[in-house]
Amino acid sequence: MRIAFILPVSTFLLISIYSLKKFQASEATLDSQIDNNAEEEEKEAGSISMMSEKNYTSGLVEVKLVLRGELFPSIITTESNGTLSHLISAYASLMYFQHLHGMHAILADWQINRLSEVFQKEKFEISPSTVEMPPQFNVNWEKVVDPASEVASSPDEKFLENIKNYEFNNFLDIGLAPNFLSLYKEILDDLREQLLFNQGIQGMVDQTLMDVKQQLGGDKEIIFVGVDCQDAGDAQQNSSSVAGAGVDYFERAFAIFRTRHNTPTTQVIFLAIGDHKAWIKESLGKHEDVKFGQDLIQGKVSEPDMPGYTLCLLAACNHSIHMRSSRGAWGSLLAGGDVIAAKEVGSKEGGQFAGWDYLEV
Repeated sequence: MRIAFILPVSTFLLISIYSLKKFQASEATLDSQIDNNAEEEEKEAGSISMMSEKNYTSGLVEVKLVLRGELFPSIITTESNGTLSHLISAYASLMYFQHLHGMHAILADWQINRLSEVFQKEKFEISPSTVEMPPQFNVNWEKVVDPASEVASSPDEKFLENIKNYEFNNFLDIGLAPNFLSLYKEILDDLREQLLFNQGIQGMVDQTLMDVKQQLGGDKEIIFVGVDCQDAGDAQQNSSSVAGAGVDYFERAFAIFRTRHNTPTTQVIFLAIGDHKAWIKESLGKHEDVKFGQDLIQGKVSEPDMPGYTLCLLAACNHSIHMRSSRGAWGSLLAGGDVIAAKEVGSKEGGQFAGWDYLEV
């Protein structure tokens, strides 16, 4: 015996999302008498069906709720709670799926608030949101990150290959530390329009660059190159480490930009920042064209403002040098100029963005 009851979506599923600007739930309106036209309407709008079927092996009647059609655009989120650059990566990863695949991206209030400490909140296309279900239902969030990744920073390849199957009727979780760098190029212009620094931070950075120009004097145009040296102090123990690329890596990168931009009318100035401040000054201090972030901001920027300021300083430069840190990558992406990045010897990494060159370390 097989019995089927076709009921409106609202009878079984209620999704309440606060402050979501674009989400509109689809609801099928079905007549009691189902004909071909009604079936077509159900297919387009989506519905939940209650199916009752006897299992002759167990002798039990199995009652199932079956989803048909496109009930709602899949909701995708992340619980990322890391550094500022990790949250930016999470935001950007969500925006990829929202822009290109019509999913609905959501972030928690505290995540949006942390981003808005640095960026203009009104530019965001993701609003602080919650998902509420009727008491009879639970949300089953499906993780769609590479299971082999220790920090779940890469998307699952099967998920990407079958993305069309995930665009509707799913609740998706992209992990704690999503950094889908290879996907950002598809929406990079949109991200730059959304990730605009707050005026206070941008004003401090503009003043910093002005101060450097005034100290240098002369008539040449200054070409600023942001240099992120995050974790570079590790190079003292392992000069081949990508995380601590070492002096040789930076020397080669400096030489490339000097060759490109030191002309009778232009002059390159490198702005170096990083966690190992003593190492940076000791290792790179012999160059007159290298300025140090800690010298430029000493006594001018409060500790809470430091992450936003350093990222904004990198983004305000004409070109970029970074290792494999997420802060360095985002400084480079937001700056938009030429980029030199580090990669492991023998790695095939490269070609993700126009104007990016990779040096082996």
